[in-house]
Amino acid sequence: VAVGSRLGQFTTHFDDRHLRPETRLVQLDVVTRDIGRYYPLAARIPADPRATCRALLEALGRAGAPPPIDA
Repeated sequence: VAVGSRLGQFTTHFDDRHLRPETRLVQLDVVTRDIGRYYPLAARIPADPRATCRALLEALGRAGAPPPIDA
């Protein structure tokens, strides 16, 4: 899961040793033009990263998942 990242050169260095071509990626970003720009994705989430992560944590809590370590 890539949150708020373009997955561009400064993040990945376009180096397959760090991000293998067969890796199933989910990219969450508010800048929709960058979603899926450099790597094929299993899922695209065009949304505000902070609000989306908070909503996911709340949903996980309701589902019985343990709270995050820094909560």
